[in-house]
Amino acid sequence: MAETLGVNRLTLRAALSRLEAEFLIAPHQGRGISVLDWRLSAGLGILAHVDAPEAISETLMLRRTLAAEAIRAACIHADRDQIEVINQAMQRQLHENDPYRFFEGDLAFTQALVAASGSLPLQLMFNTLARIAQAHPEPMMKQLSNR
Repeated sequence: MAETLGVNRLTLRAALSRLEAEFLIAPHQGRGISVLDWRLSAGLGILAHVDAPEAISETLMLRRTLAAEAIRAACIHADRDQIEVINQAMQRQLHENDPYRFFEGDLAFTQALVAASGSLPLQLMFNTLARIAQAHPEPMMKQLSNR
C-alpha cells in the first residue's frame, strides 16, 4: 500500500493510526482494514476536516447550548478571579468591530465561561467545538455578525 501511494511505511502507519483514532477505519486481524461510515462512527471533531456547511452551522447551534450550560455551571462554581476573567473578556467584546477579532474574542469569552463552570466534559466539548470553529471561521463570523 505504501508503494502504491508513494509514501514510506512509517508515514502510512501513522496515517492509518490517525484514521483509526478518528474512527474512520477499523483494522481486523488477518482480514485487513474496513472503511467505516464516518457519519456513524466518527466523533464531532471530524467536522474540522470536512466541508459540510450545514453541519458546521448546526455545530454552532450546539456551541450556543454549551455556552448556556457553561453559564449555568459558572454561576454555581466560579470564583472571583474567574468572574473577573469573564468580565474582562466581555468588556473587550463590547467595542470590537473587526469580525475576525470578534470571532477570536468570542472563543476567549466562551473559554472563560467553560473554565469557570468547573466541568471537564464541558471543557473537552468546547475544545472540540473551538477547533471546528477555527477550521471554519467564516460560518461563525457570519453567525456572530447577526448578533
